Amino acid sequence: MKRFYLVRYEDESGVSGVGVIAEGILFSNWMCILNWLTEHRSQGIYRNPDEMMAIHGHDGRTVLVFVDDVPCTPNAIALPAKPPNPIPIFKDFSEYDDKNPHEEKP
Repeated sequence: MKRFYLVRYEDESGVSGVGVIAEGILFSNWMCILNWLTEHRSQGIYRNPDEMMAIHGHDGRTVLVFVDDVPCTPNAIALPAKPPNPIPIFKDFSEYDDKNPHEEKP
């Protein structure tokens, strides 16, 4: 995975503004998730960075700037010698019943 910012140099529509307008993640399968930092907050999922930039690049007025300088493949990451302690799995959720707003109470 690699983190990135979407940086806009010129905003022809006046909606997004200029500067860092979104942050995102590029996954090893080239899927991208984009989180808008503008007044109208939203998220988008794209099949690859080219598709995302075809929509949001505005003919070069917006660029993709990577934050992480690491390869975007899971095999490139060095694994720890020993896995971390597992997260406990709870099989009895009865203590959480009162916090479920969708369950009807008797």
